[in-house]
Amino acid sequence: MKISIYCDLDNKMQVTVEGESGDSPERVAQAYLVTWKELNKEDD
Repeated sequence: MKISIYCDLDNKMQVTVEGESGDSPERVAQAYLVTWKELNKEDD
């Protein structure tokens, strides 16, 4: 599984997750969600 993180022009974090053979779609989706939530947590 490959997870890519980058910043777009509006300084928003973008995440892409590429599943490889053997990775179930559910696992890929879970990895995406967890990564995205971590990046987009509000800093209090």
